[in-house]
Amino acid sequence: MTRTVLFNILFTAGLLLFAVAGLPEPLVFSTIEGDSRNMAMFESNAPLERIIGRTHDLQATLAIDPSDLSSKISGTFTVDLSTLDTGLQLRNQHMRENHLETDKYPEAVFKITEVQTIGITSLTPEKPVLIAVTGELTLHGVTKTYTVPGEITYWTVGEEKMLSGRAKWKINLQDHEVNRPRYLFMKLAETQVASISFVMKTP
Repeated sequence: MTRTVLFNILFTAGLLLFAVAGLPEPLVFSTIEGDSRNMAMFESNAPLERIIGRTHDLQATLAIDPSDLSSKISGTFTVDLSTLDTGLQLRNQHMRENHLETDKYPEAVFKITEVQTIGITSLTPEKPVLIAVTGELTLHGVTKTYTVPGEITYWTVGEEKMLSGRAKWKINLQDHEVNRPRYLFMKLAETQVASISFVMKTP
């Protein structure tokens, strides 16, 4: 079963719960496969080296009612860590094998539990909205709660409803029991700046 199929099953079940409870049915947005605008990135600023890693292997599903942001919002973002590219093949290998241990922990998963906005109750087409998303990030087998600032924009293209967004926050490697190999102590910062950007559409 692919991750996309599993996302669809979980969110269909969630929509059924909304219907049974008599609540407004949210729209379900999913990332567009192969779209280069979907990206996860980390940035390390250590004393001896600045390292940036990127991957476009970001899959996400978000259930949201654009007309009523006070209703429950849920979503899951999954990044394939084995595809992170720092620009150097040998460094990629060391990072995957000795740092992230992607054979054991191939993915990073962020599950949204709450979304906050300031003075905004609905999404106006083509108008960016600042938000704060609280959720649980599972990285290297360890789950921690983060509140992440970000921005989302809602618009329509014909009959399709679209959603784009971006977010940036800091991750401490020790919090997720990620060890820095000895030779990377001065080349890899303990705190990483993580960011994501995405484009989604309704089915």
